[in-house]
Amino acid sequence: MKEKNNVPSNLQHEENVSSSPSLLTTESTAQKQKGGLSHTLVSLFILLVILVALVWFIGIENLINAAYFVQKNPFPIFAFFCFFTAGFFFRALRWKVILQQKTSSWILFRIALVAWFINGITPARLGDAASIYLFGKEADVRYSKGTTLVILDRILDILALIVIFAFLLSFVVVDAKLGNVGLFFLIFSLLLAFFALTFLLILAYYPRFFTKVNDIILGNVNSALAKKIDALIYQFHNEVISLGKNKAALVLAFLLAFPTWIFESTSVFLVAQTLNIKVSFSNAVLSVLFGFFSMTLPFTIGGFGTFEVAIATTLFLLTAIPYDKALLIAFLDHVVRQVYVVVVGGLALYSFSESIHSLITHSRELRTRLKKS
Repeated sequence: MKEKNNVPSNLQHEENVSSSPSLLTTESTAQKQKGGLSHTLVSLFILLVILVALVWFIGIENLINAAYFVQKNPFPIFAFFCFFTAGFFFRALRWKVILQQKTSSWILFRIALVAWFINGITPARLGDAASIYLFGKEADVRYSKGTTLVILDRILDILALIVIFAFLLSFVVVDAKLGNVGLFFLIFSLLLAFFALTFLLILAYYPRFFTKVNDIILGNVNSALAKKIDALIYQFHNEVISLGKNKAALVLAFLLAFPTWIFESTSVFLVAQTLNIKVSFSNAVLSVLFGFFSMTLPFTIGGFGTFEVAIATTLFLLTAIPYDKALLIAFLDHVVRQVYVVVVGGLALYSFSESIHSLITHSRELRTRLKKS
């Protein structure tokens, strides 16, 4: 005689659900997609609030006058586009010098544009990760070498900015409050450079330190993944040793960082010229540097809000410009910069459409494998 099933219907339903991996996976994926969408909507809402606040503080009348001045005298904006393009060219040239291999400068130039495009539309600075992937897909650069290149490039950026920043703080700043803020950013930048250089030196001369840490953290959890990371650490070690052998190339790459940042720092001066507001070149460059440092930690999409406040406060303290006009200069600078990056960077992104599609596909597959492991 067949035994009667006395399990309640609600428990039977739970058993059926728990025994259906596809259903659980679908529900889990849906929840995570919903969480990602919520995060995006929150970021966009914060950006909208910041933009409304900026428009409110600047004033509609000031914005209308700015549009009139841009239409009347667009040459400085056009000049900025040219200087900004030159900055990307010098960055691509720096990469080519550091790589020490035959690589198309045109490809590197477009990769730089794509990196800035992605950084400009996301709260997290994902452009570096995309550039590493594109180095491998489009420029035949190993991923370990591409990662080392990005780290070295950022270190050279920080060191060049420190030199320019320290010079301007020494010879330009007379306001005590601004000097103290500048000193904070200078110390913060020095600490970033110190930790980055220490990381590379340990990686170059004592990679075993990182493998030991990796073995302690992951060794007992996922030995296969720990072995892969160990292999990756030694790949980075070899790349650092290889790139560090050519001291002349590193010195040249460091020197090329100065025109890169000077070209990119002309924006405030040129925007002020368009608006018929007098600002000295040194004060304009210093304000942009404060803006760049304020974007070191990505709090908002494209750095909107922190960038404008940093520039406006600097100009307000160093010059006789009213705060609403200083905020107008910073806001127009950021808008012009973003328009360039979105349009030109978007075209560069489209030129790599196959690689970008492959990147998205691989990212999803990697995320799936990590979830399963």
